Amino acid sequence: MKIILAALILTATCFGSRAVSTVGGPFVNPANQHTYYLLSPSSWTDAELFSQTLGGHLVTINDASEQSWVYGTFSTLASGDNTLWIGLNDAASEGSFVWASGEPVSYLNWSFTEPNNYEGAEDYGSIFQPSDARAGFWNDSDNVNTMRPGTTTLPTYGVVEVVPEPSAFALLGLGAAALVAFRKTRSRAVRSVFSPV
Repeated sequence: MKIILAALILTATCFGSRAVSTVGGPFVNPANQHTYYLLSPSSWTDAELFSQTLGGHLVTINDASEQSWVYGTFSTLASGDNTLWIGLNDAASEGSFVWASGEPVSYLNWSFTEPNNYEGAEDYGSIFQPSDARAGFWNDSDNVNTMRPGTTTLPTYGVVEVVPEPSAFALLGLGAAALVAFRKTRSRAVRSVFSPV
């Protein structure tokens, strides 16, 4: 398994993700036990592709507590003033934001004027860096990671979230519970068929 994972990471790094790598982590969020990594600066699409080689996606932020933890953990790591990619995007349909993980959108933290699809080219969610007046709030960005002339846009670092798979014991427990429920339902059905009316 480790060899296959290493091969996937090497392939993505060499061919698909333009040398994206982890620069921080793993960090475990004590509130949800998910594992997170900080990636080197890249485009959103390259960061998402590399996230998948780690078994996750760009981070899905489900509430203010997770937002606070992600921003507090990653905004000052590496360069010390990081714009962060999150998994939110409307690349498939303008204005219809979805998480790369496929989870439902239940929490948003847009900056006052965002999302604005500036110049018709912004489809990818990011969090403003600490030095910006909008620090910690979300922005819809274009798919680049470098400073644009005349702006304060900094390189953008992806934050990966890996949700742990259920353990074999948890799956066994769920299977046993389902079997017990099935037997109880079947037993009731059999008793009702043979019960005198």
